[in-house]
Amino acid sequence: MKKRSYPAYYFILIMYLEMLLRFGIGLSSSWGLFLITSFSIVYALVVHLIERWIPERFHRTFRIGLTFLACFIFAAQFVYFRIFQTFFTLYSVSKSAQVVEFIPDVIYVIRTNIAYIGLFMLPFVYIIVVKPTAKLKTISVRLIALAIALVMIMNYTVLDVMHDVTNNPKDVYFHNRELVNGIRQLGLLTTMRLDLQRMAGITMSTPRPPMEDKQPTDPQNDNVLDLTFPQDEELADLTAYFSNRAGSNKNDHTGRLEGYNVITVIAESFSHLAIDPELTPTLYQLSQEGVRFENFYNPLWGVSTIDGEYANLTGLLPVAGVWALYETAENAMPFVPGQMFQAIDYATYSFHNHNYHYYRRDVIHPNLGYTYLAKGNGLEISDAWPESDVELFENSLDYYIDQPPFHVNYLTVSGHMMYRFNGHDMADKNHHLVKDLDMSEEAKAYLAGQIELDRGLKILMDALEDRDLLDNTLIVVAADHHPYALPHTAMEELAGRQLDKRKDIYQSALLMYAKGINGQVITKPCSNIDIVPTIYNLLGMEFDSRLFMGSDIFSDAPALVMFQDRSFLVEEGFYDAVKHRFYPNVGTYDQATIKDYRDSVDRRFYYSEQLIIHDYFRRLIEE
Repeated sequence: MKKRSYPAYYFILIMYLEMLLRFGIGLSSSWGLFLITSFSIVYALVVHLIERWIPERFHRTFRIGLTFLACFIFAAQFVYFRIFQTFFTLYSVSKSAQVVEFIPDVIYVIRTNIAYIGLFMLPFVYIIVVKPTAKLKTISVRLIALAIALVMIMNYTVLDVMHDVTNNPKDVYFHNRELVNGIRQLGLLTTMRLDLQRMAGITMSTPRPPMEDKQPTDPQNDNVLDLTFPQDEELADLTAYFSNRAGSNKNDHTGRLEGYNVITVIAESFSHLAIDPELTPTLYQLSQEGVRFENFYNPLWGVSTIDGEYANLTGLLPVAGVWALYETAENAMPFVPGQMFQAIDYATYSFHNHNYHYYRRDVIHPNLGYTYLAKGNGLEISDAWPESDVELFENSLDYYIDQPPFHVNYLTVSGHMMYRFNGHDMADKNHHLVKDLDMSEEAKAYLAGQIELDRGLKILMDALEDRDLLDNTLIVVAADHHPYALPHTAMEELAGRQLDKRKDIYQSALLMYAKGINGQVITKPCSNIDIVPTIYNLLGMEFDSRLFMGSDIFSDAPALVMFQDRSFLVEEGFYDAVKHRFYPNVGTYDQATIKDYRDSVDRRFYYSEQLIIHDYFRRLIEE
C-alpha cells in the first residue's frame, strides 16, 4: 500500500496562517510575500519527509497534532501582538512564568478578537472533521530533496542580490533580529526558525558597520575622561568605536544643578496625551514650569517595558531578541545613574509597586547600584491590578527623604494596559473623574490610570517642599514606552489630530523640573537614551559622553532619534527604514548625509549589542 502524502496540504496550511497573520496586524512587503511562499514550499516538503518516516497508522494523528500546533502558534502570536505590539521570541518564552500575571489581559484580547482568532483554528477544525478517503501517490524522496535544494538556492540567490539598504530581506535574514521586520520580510515560521537557531548557538556573523573617522575631542571643553581603552584584539572594534567618537561639549547648562538630589520616574505608558490642567494638574505643572521638550520621542522596543527601562537608565540601545537589562545583570555597569551617584556618596534607591521579581528586577537593580524595594520585598503595596502609584510614593518616602543627597528611581505601574473599566483597578478608582468626558471608554480609562500617577507625584512634591528640598531637587519623568495598547483612534481622540503610525505615535513627554532650569523650551529632537547624559551634564558630573548612544540634549551634539526598525529622526527630517525613504522637513536633502546617518544608526545598534556580549565596561574600568 502506498503511503498517503500531503505536502500540498502543509503548504496551503502555512500560507493560510501566514497571510491571516499579516492581514490581521497590517503588515505588507512584496518581497515578503515571495519569500514566505518559497520558504513555505520548503517547510511543506520537509514536513512531508518527516511524515514518511512515521508508520502510516500514525499519519492522521501526526497531521492533526502538527495542524493544531501551527494554528496555536500563529494565534498566540496574533494575541501577543495585540497586547504588546510585537511578537514573542523563544528567549522570552523561556522566561515566561510571569506571563500568568497577564492572563486577564490575554482573556480580554481573546474575547474582543474571538472571531478573527477563530479563523486561525479553522485548519484544525478541517483536519478533524474531514477524513480523506483517497490514497495519494508518494512523491519520490529524490524529487523532494531536489525540489528543496532548488528552492533554497533560489531563496539565497534572491537574498544575495538584495540592495544594501536597511531592513531589506537579506539584512533581516542574516543580521537583524527585530521581530516585526523579520515577520514582514520573511514570515513567522522563518523568523522563529532563525530565532531558534540563535538560541541554539547557531549564529550568523553580523557585519561590522563602516567605522567612522576619528573625531577630535577637547578634554577642557567636552565631557570626556582620560580613559585607557582595552587593547585586546577581541575588543579592538569596540575600542576603536568608542575612542574615535566625538564627545559632547560642555555648555551653559553644565553644572547648573550641581549637588542637587535627583529623582527619576519611569512612568508606565505615560505620554503628553495624559497631561491636562484639570485632570492631571501636577503633570501639567511639571510640563509648564519645567523644561519643555517639544520634540521628545519614546520608541517602542522589542520587550516594551524592560527595554524602555534599559534605555532610560543606561543611555544605550536595547538589543533585539533578548532582555538587554537582564543580560547585563552580571556585567559591570559603572556608568549608570545608580552607580555614578553612589560613587559620589548619594543614597541610591529604586522603588516599584509591582512584584519585586518581575523581569528579575531583584537581580538587575542591585547591579545598577540601587537598594531595590518593591511589592513583596519590603515595600507595602495593596493587592490590585494595576497597583497604586499613590501608594508607591507614599510608602517609599521615609526610606530616603531625610538623608540627602539622594538619587531615587521610581518604576510606576498605574498606567498599565488594558485600558478598560471593570478590570483595571486604577481606572475604576478614578472613574468618577473621567466618566463625563466626551470620548471613548479606552481613552477615559487611560486618563484615569494616569490620574493615579499624577496624584502620586503630588505627594512626592509636597513632601519635598515640606522639607525645603524641592528647590534643590531635579525631577525627571519619562515613560517606558508610548501607550501602545491604546487604540489608534483613542490616541487621536486625546491628541485632537490625526497621528502618523510610523512617527507621531512615538512622540511623548520628557518632564524635567528643577529650580534653575525652569521655563525653557527645547525644540531639538531627543529620546530616552538622551536622558542620562543630560542629567550628568546638568549636575556637572565627570562622565565620558562617548560611552553613551544618546547625548546631552543641551549640547551641540547632532540630534538623532532612533527607532527599533532603524528608522530615525534628525533635524533635517524623518527616515523611514521600512519604505527606505527620507521625508525632509523643508527643501531638499543630501543623500550622502542620509547615508552617514544610516551608518551612525547601524553602528550604535551594533556596538550596543557588542558591549553587552563582551562585558566591555568591565574591561574598560579594569585598565
